[in-house]
Amino acid sequence: MVGASLALLVYLYLQQERSRAFDLAVQKEIELQQLSLETMVEFHRQMSESYFKAFIEPQAYLSRFPELLSLDERKSLSARLALSQEITPLYELLQGRGIDNVGFFSPDNRIIFRAHLPEIAGERIPQASILGELNQTLLPQHSFVVGTTTVGYKSLFPLMEGEKHIGSVELGLSFKSILRKLAATQADKELFVIFKRGERMERLLKNTRYKSFGSAFGSEWFLLEEFGEANRLGEYIEMTERLKSPNPTPILLSQELSVGQVMEDESGFLVVVATPIKEYSGEVFAQLVTIAKAPSLAVLDEYYRHLLRAVQAVLLLLVLGAVWFFHSKNQEKRRQRRWELVSSKMTEGLLLLDAQGSTTYANPKACEMLGYTKEELVGENSHELFHSHQGNRYLRGADCPILRTIKKGISYEGREMFRRKNGVLFVVSVSSYLLEECEGEKSAVVIFKDITEKVRVENLMTLQQNLSKRLEKIANNLLGFFFEYLFLDRGGESFPYVSAGSERLLGLRAHELEQNSLLFWERIEEGDRERLREIFSHAAQNLTAPHNRFRIWGVGGEYRWIEVNAAPQKEEGAVRWYGYVRDITERHLIEESLKESQQRWEFALEGSGDGIWDWGVMEDRLFLSARLQEMFGYARGEMGESMEQASSFILKEDRARVLSTLYRFLKEGEGQYADEFRVNCKEGGYRWIFSRGMVVKRNAQGEAARMIGIFTDITEHKQMEEALSDFNQILGQEVEYELGKRLESEKSFRILFEKSPEGFLILDGGGNILEANPAALGMLGEEMEALQGRGVFELLQGEKIPLKEEEMNQKIERIYENRLGQEVLLETILIPAQVEGKARIFAIWRDVTEVRSLERAREREQAYLIQQSKQAELGSMIGAITHQWKQPLNVLSILIQSLELDAKEEALQKELVLKDCQKMVEMVNFMATTMEDFKNFFKPSKEKEFFLLSKAIGSVGNLVHGEFAKAGIEFKIKGELGVIAFGYSGEFKQVVLNILNNARDVFLERQTQEPRLWVEITKGSKEVVACFRDNGGGIAPELLPEKIFEPFSSTKGARGMGIGLSLSRVIIEEKMGGVLKAYNDDEGAVFEIVLPMGEAIA
Repeated sequence: MVGASLALLVYLYLQQERSRAFDLAVQKEIELQQLSLETMVEFHRQMSESYFKAFIEPQAYLSRFPELLSLDERKSLSARLALSQEITPLYELLQGRGIDNVGFFSPDNRIIFRAHLPEIAGERIPQASILGELNQTLLPQHSFVVGTTTVGYKSLFPLMEGEKHIGSVELGLSFKSILRKLAATQADKELFVIFKRGERMERLLKNTRYKSFGSAFGSEWFLLEEFGEANRLGEYIEMTERLKSPNPTPILLSQELSVGQVMEDESGFLVVVATPIKEYSGEVFAQLVTIAKAPSLAVLDEYYRHLLRAVQAVLLLLVLGAVWFFHSKNQEKRRQRRWELVSSKMTEGLLLLDAQGSTTYANPKACEMLGYTKEELVGENSHELFHSHQGNRYLRGADCPILRTIKKGISYEGREMFRRKNGVLFVVSVSSYLLEECEGEKSAVVIFKDITEKVRVENLMTLQQNLSKRLEKIANNLLGFFFEYLFLDRGGESFPYVSAGSERLLGLRAHELEQNSLLFWERIEEGDRERLREIFSHAAQNLTAPHNRFRIWGVGGEYRWIEVNAAPQKEEGAVRWYGYVRDITERHLIEESLKESQQRWEFALEGSGDGIWDWGVMEDRLFLSARLQEMFGYARGEMGESMEQASSFILKEDRARVLSTLYRFLKEGEGQYADEFRVNCKEGGYRWIFSRGMVVKRNAQGEAARMIGIFTDITEHKQMEEALSDFNQILGQEVEYELGKRLESEKSFRILFEKSPEGFLILDGGGNILEANPAALGMLGEEMEALQGRGVFELLQGEKIPLKEEEMNQKIERIYENRLGQEVLLETILIPAQVEGKARIFAIWRDVTEVRSLERAREREQAYLIQQSKQAELGSMIGAITHQWKQPLNVLSILIQSLELDAKEEALQKELVLKDCQKMVEMVNFMATTMEDFKNFFKPSKEKEFFLLSKAIGSVGNLVHGEFAKAGIEFKIKGELGVIAFGYSGEFKQVVLNILNNARDVFLERQTQEPRLWVEITKGSKEVVACFRDNGGGIAPELLPEKIFEPFSSTKGARGMGIGLSLSRVIIEEKMGGVLKAYNDDEGAVFEIVLPMGEAIA
């Protein structure tokens, strides 16, 4: 009885073990099948994303969309044929890389075009679909889809034009391709698909006329002829029939989880696994079924049968050894379970190798990574089976570093190449250690991890580091240095980054500033230090960009002037600045020198008691010196800042005459303006003024643009005239009239002659000096006795030259060296006259040395400002180039990886290789052209030259192409593209860049829909015209027509400095002799540039 009981227990235990072994086999097949399906789907998703980024260019197809959706059937058909021809090369390229379907869809769920079904267009897809989800979320979608004519896996990507959604593109994989790829990875199994009856499947059957057949899985599951090889369909049907016997109950299919079952027929044991395939809605529409022969189960079953027979034969022995058997079995199971549990939970692959290098154990992760089953790995030599040695290079087993662990007892850690069952190579981080078995036989444990993605990221990081080094090299060669400054809200500061230029400017290396920010503040001159800290503190609170100049102690121990420009960004708990520091010492000294020269000039004039006025005629902007206003008892600014305001102080009886004389001189007059009139005083009464002036600047049309002059108080002279007039009344009327006239004329002349700050000389008819006023003697540094009788040109040039008639009434400039050895530049005007019947010549001298020096300094400052403006654009230009290089680099990376993969799989095709190489050459040429345009932009033009107008504008357009494309801005050049202009091409490009960047900023600020900027080039008889037009809404009326070109008058408010357009006008009008003007039209702003014309190119 006891023996029978023990035998029964043993029998039940063996049956339980048999069942558990079968369940483990089923679970293993389920996991393997799920992994295969998920891996295939994930691979297709990543592949589709890569191809979309590399090959799909939305702009190339946008123009076709309206015609494709046209209600005109002929127009729609023509558009589909044209798009089909255009997209055929891309479709063939993608088919060669595993993509079966390419399609385009509109934002309202309509089919625009399908490469595999070009005849279908306009059909609307239901909103409750993968396409509807994409159009709502604007995010890529991936899912299995049952369509009206096809079944497959689809990847949909949104097409964006700026921030506007214009449609979507489909990259699809047919179900037949999916089955073909799955079958390739599971060649040892029978694989087919059963479909679930439903509304969509019935529609598919109706549209395609596929043949369906019943299956062993119930009436709602069926087979389709389309998704099985035609010559094997009978075998698939037979397989499902085999499942009915000897198992009359069909396998129960789960709607959520994979299920499996072990069955037995005349051929042996079979493992049947069904994995659900879900559509986008989450509904199961098919089951992936595999039938795998399981000879190991037959062996296991036979093993248990022998055990049962042995139980009957050795019943007594079982009774005696029952206690020992159960004890040892449980111990072994626990040890086995612990080992399997630990190894199965590992995220790394684990292998045990014997002394010959054959695999004795492989954990699930190792099998998953290598693509082999545990049975396929155990007993095989690991070195020969999957160790690749860096790209399939042959390496003897004796030299294998992993096997060396066993042979020589040397542990190894490093990177190796392993080869999966399907032949794909991958990089692993591997460690091998020696184990000593109980019997003394050596073995090794090998632990490895797939680091292919890590290596790819490392390579990308290396590429990025190389690019950063190149940008760092550019920054290090610039004047000044770039910096990143962090200001913490809780207190504290640091420089996370400083470029190498800090050593040249401050004598401090970049790492010294990064480690100790106080070193920077110590270099700042003590008087400026607190002011700069207050500026940064205020900027941190208001997020404004600090722009200031201050003094530092430089490398040589002398202080230098520097300027800092920085842009703040608010972060959590801190404010971060990115900025640039540059040395402006030379510029500051020039500005101080100009200021000092101007002060000396004003002091010299006002020291004589005269007042100075400076009138900008076009803008009616008037400067009145403090001395001038003091003449009448007014404080600075009380007499106004325009001619209209100042003229109101002229005595009412004189006002109309004075203004009429002034404006008539501006229109017709040459030489000097002079007039006498009365001006009201603040305390009452008036004073007589003698006003003199001259036009110092005219515009391109010859109109007076600027006029300067002086006020001389002649009140006492007028009072003397009135006294003389009273005296003359006592004399006879005739004598009184003649004498008064002579005295008035002589005294007026004598007063002007003696008091004038300008030099006056009286010459005889031969040009010899008869008399000179004090101002002339002061200019020459001579006494009157040394000058009398000498010729005027002999005095200036050292030789006696007769006067020429054409030199009369002309301005002549000569350099004179006075007795002190100083060179003085004198401007001379010779005026012939008759005095008491004798020929006389009046010579007027002006010392213009300081004026010409100021003009040359101003020209140098303008050139410096223009070049500095270019340097200020450097940061945005580098950002634009980086943006333009991003897409070519992505394409190059994809093409190189594709060629590498094809080479490893020995699947290279000459035609595809040539196409990929041509594409790579185009990308490289594009990046080289961008860098050439960048270099030419920053090269200053030294001489005027003839240049092609459209080419100069186009090169600037190439530089900003990436920024414009990112913002969705359309930019075109049209008109007469062969027109040649004459001027400085480099400075002209600076003007074009300023206009383009201003337009871009306006578009972004106003969020203009479909922003457009176009340039129209025309030519006249002697000039060329380039009109820049946009649809950004136009310029504020208060800035037109001239205020927009004034310095520090910005169209961007606080965000702009207001010098870009001012410098642009200086470049066009003063340096190139052209015209720059701005106005509005119906759509937006217009900037018109007129330049001298060169010869046109046909």
